[in-house]
Amino acid sequence: FIVEDLIPLDELAGRDPMLVRVELRTDLIPHLNVKDLARALRDCRGTAPVLLGLRDDRDSCAIYIDDYRVDPSSLDRVRECLAAVVPEEALEVSFGPIRPMS
Repeated sequence: FIVEDLIPLDELAGRDPMLVRVELRTDLIPHLNVKDLARALRDCRGTAPVLLGLRDDRDSCAIYIDDYRVDPSSLDRVRECLAAVVPEEALEVSFGPIRPMS
């Protein structure tokens, strides 16, 4: 990873920036192709940044993606594009303020 600025999520929560949250259960994805994931996000261009959450039974991480902004008014389209590259049961998409991962 190349990080420009590292800010704890609890510090951002007070600012309430709105974003599209994409959570992937990596234990349900046999092979995650990052290029395909980036293309899928690019196909849903819009104004909202993405918080990509990756988790399995043991660990989780969140990656704030500002370069691939998506359309928050069309979450079904975002789900559809992402479901073409990852299993649907491994995918959750929502829109709202930053909050810690569950």
